[in-house]
Amino acid sequence: RSLFGEREKLILGHSIFMPKLPKSLKEVIITGGESIDDYAFWGGTFLTKVTIGDSVTSIGIAAFSDCISLTSITIPDSLTSIDSSAFLNCSCLTDVYYTGTEEEWAAIRIDSTGNSDLTSATIHYNWTGEAS
Repeated sequence: RSLFGEREKLILGHSIFMPKLPKSLKEVIITGGESIDDYAFWGGTFLTKVTIGDSVTSIGIAAFSDCISLTSITIPDSLTSIDSSAFLNCSCLTDVYYTGTEEEWAAIRIDSTGNSDLTSATIHYNWTGEAS
C-alpha cells in the first residue's frame, strides 16, 4: 500500500526519493528545493506530467528514468544541469515547456548519456502557461 493513497496529483515542497509511487499518481508538482534527487521518481510508470518550480537548479541521476508514460514536463529557467539518465526510457515524452529562452536552454549542462528522450522532445521556449 502506498504512503500517498490513491492521489492523481502530488504537490511537493521539495524532491524526495519515492521508491514506491502509487499507480494512481499521474502528476507531480515540485514547488521548492534546489535539486531533484538521484532516482527521485525512478520507475513512476504512470506519471504523465511533471512541473518543476523555479527554485530548482539541477536534476539528478535517473531522476525520471523509466517514467514510461511521461508526456510533458515544465522546466524553469533556473535549471543549470541535468545528470545522466535523468530521462532514460521516457519515450512518450513529447513536450518540454521551458520558461527561458532558446539560448538559456542551450546553456543547460545536459549529460548526453540517457537523455535523448528529453532532447528529442519538442521544446516550447519562453513558456508562461500551464502545460497541456
